[in-house]
Amino acid sequence: MLTRRTGLFFGASGILALTPWAAFASSPIGRVTEGRGPAFAEAEGSARPLVPDARILLNDLVRTGSEGRVAMQLGERTRLRLGGDVRLRIDRFIADQGGTLSLGSGVVGVDTQGSLSRGLSIRSPHALIAVRGTGFVAGHEPGRGFSVLVDHGAVDVRAGGETVRLGPGEGTTILRRGAKPSSPTSWGTPRAQAFRARLR
Repeated sequence: MLTRRTGLFFGASGILALTPWAAFASSPIGRVTEGRGPAFAEAEGSARPLVPDARILLNDLVRTGSEGRVAMQLGERTRLRLGGDVRLRIDRFIADQGGTLSLGSGVVGVDTQGSLSRGLSIRSPHALIAVRGTGFVAGHEPGRGFSVLVDHGAVDVRAGGETVRLGPGEGTTILRRGAKPSSPTSWGTPRAQAFRARLR
């Protein structure tokens, strides 16, 4: 029987399932593995500091300050690394199956170990990023727009009604909301290193 709150789950191949997400809302879905500087998780009007071993819950809004940096583990297979000024909501997540995260600002690094049966989606005002097993960095790139860079595996990036698939070492950029993603290109080392450095 479905609970009152359900959600459509998106993966690389589209809509995969209708799932009773509310059944998992109060359960920890992960923990902080590293943290420094100001970083908090907000839920139901209260905030708690994100220090090592702090719990991550479904529906948490994770925030970092300009000097804040956080690494977290969701389930056994999904690792996230957040740079400064991040706003990231854990919309939907089932351990080692996948979920949906909403990135409002900042840069996030994602590394999924092995295949997630339901896939993982990262939503932002600029694009939808759909993955299964991969490592990539996504977020605002100063002077360029919203960018996605793949380290290993593959991701689909959809924006402006168009989808591009990125392979290892390839990146794309969306100049503004509503714009299409640029064609996949191999980034030079300086640009790739500068983008990844925003997570350190």
